[in-house]
Amino acid sequence: TSASSNPVLELPDGSRHILYEQSSSSLAWLTKDFWRATCQGGYLHVQSPDGTTYQMTAIGHLFGEPNSKQKTFYASRIIDRNGNWFNLSYQFLPNGIYALSQISTSDGRSVAFAYSGSTLSSITDVATSRVWQYTYTSGPGGHTYLSQVTRPDGLSWKYAYRGSTPGTGSMSRVEYPSGGSIDYTYSH
Repeated sequence: TSASSNPVLELPDGSRHILYEQSSSSLAWLTKDFWRATCQGGYLHVQSPDGTTYQMTAIGHLFGEPNSKQKTFYASRIIDRNGNWFNLSYQFLPNGIYALSQISTSDGRSVAFAYSGSTLSSITDVATSRVWQYTYTSGPGGHTYLSQVTRPDGLSWKYAYRGSTPGTGSMSRVEYPSGGSIDYTYSH
């Protein structure tokens, strides 16, 4: 049989792993790296080799296309082998991207994500109301670049980018909250 219609697991590092049926009589799959998936209530529950379970019950769309026949499942809860968990909530941004809106944990911590259009504008620690703010500027090639991240204490990281070759659009400088900086140069 062909694996072309099998589910594919994409990990945070960008690697993709095909889930192969364990047997024709069950709704269970296994990757070559021993990640397991079962279908529970129409959703995938994936378990890593180290015992972490990913409840994939948040349904997005392939590349933000709501009419796509191919569904994308996102983790809505991640549980480690000791029972600690965190929940992930999502929202659709104006450009159709499915983005995180909140993360909450079994020990009571929670952060909320806010967006301006399709870019992250802030992350707020819900319990303490501490806010990290993200600032962007237009840069080389008409692209938007992260220019500053401001911490709750008012100190910030600042970023600059090359506007000429070699390295157009590549980072040219990072300034740290402590006052230090690193400059980057590029050659052909």
